[in-house]
Amino acid sequence: MSVEIRGAAFHSFLEAVEAGEGEPAVRAVVARLPTELRERIERGELTRMGFFPVSQYELMHEALQATLGGGIARARSLGRRTTEIDLKGIVRFVLGFGTPELLVRYADRVFRSYFRGAEIAHREVAPRRHRFRWGEFAEAGPYTRAECVGSVGYLLDTCGGRGVTVTPVRAARRGDFELEVGWS
Repeated sequence: MSVEIRGAAFHSFLEAVEAGEGEPAVRAVVARLPTELRERIERGELTRMGFFPVSQYELMHEALQATLGGGIARARSLGRRTTEIDLKGIVRFVLGFGTPELLVRYADRVFRSYFRGAEIAHREVAPRRHRFRWGEFAEAGPYTRAECVGSVGYLLDTCGGRGVTVTPVRAARRGDFELEVGWS
């Protein structure tokens, strides 16, 4: 099974671009998408609750890079903004009562609410330092992975983490994606 991402991510992506760069930037990014994906977006076929190939989501990032540039730093920043958009209202309020430890404990559930077809595992490497591995995540390209870095950082910050670090590390298996996260 290929890795899929929830349609809400496509919507949040475009909302984040609009909030940061304006509606003309959104139109320019969408115009650079491959015809099939662009038409699916224009027809509203990418529903928030549906799941779609993560490779198509990476095409969104490629179009953003071709339009606005910014590289990995822009993708990480976008990850923070898309997560902020997704955590409106009561969810953000509830996360404010959580802790990074609680978030880590339920990270697999958070991950599965957005992705399917890939597995997540984690282990504690030291107090307040954990290593996460997303298995079979090769279809998520470098920009989608960088967006995940920004997203994880935002979630840990929202749960009260201080001095949060999120660092990609070399994965033990080809196609996997690993992060080491920590906080004080």
